[in-house]
Amino acid sequence: YDAANSMLRQSEAALEQLAGSSYSPRYHVSDNKETGTMELSMEVPGIAAKDLVVEVEDDSMLRIQGTRNVNNGGVSMQTEFDRSFRLDEDIDVSSLKVTLSSGILKITGEKKEKKIKRLDIASVNDKEEIPLGRKEQVDRQSEETVGSEEHSNPAEETPEGLTITEE
Repeated sequence: YDAANSMLRQSEAALEQLAGSSYSPRYHVSDNKETGTMELSMEVPGIAAKDLVVEVEDDSMLRIQGTRNVNNGGVSMQTEFDRSFRLDEDIDVSSLKVTLSSGILKITGEKKEKKIKRLDIASVNDKEEIPLGRKEQVDRQSEETVGSEEHSNPAEETPEGLTITEE
């Protein structure tokens, strides 16, 4: 009787230790350059969608939490996991889709289109903004007026009050 009791207490202690334990599910991340998508697949067998939480923090951190409840011979056990993944800057967070099928959690997202914006250049001396496409025209006009009488004065007053002389 004491031996059976001792074994039962050891089993209960082992189950209690397992009940609060955590595990780390296996996962795979793939990047499809042809379609411009990223996919994360995670093995979460035995976990229902209601026991999973998928969050995005600050558009840069993907966090997946899950809880698995298992009944084993009348004893209920619970295991948990909490995994975080840093998202690439080029992932469009608004395009993320999450599915759960046959114990596989899939998170897919599209990559952002690269945007290139041309910036205007402000001329310090002329206080004129020059669109990049017009820069060549302005340069040619400046070369034509350098020799004219408008610029014959060798010293020009700048807006800061400094004098610039040409030699």
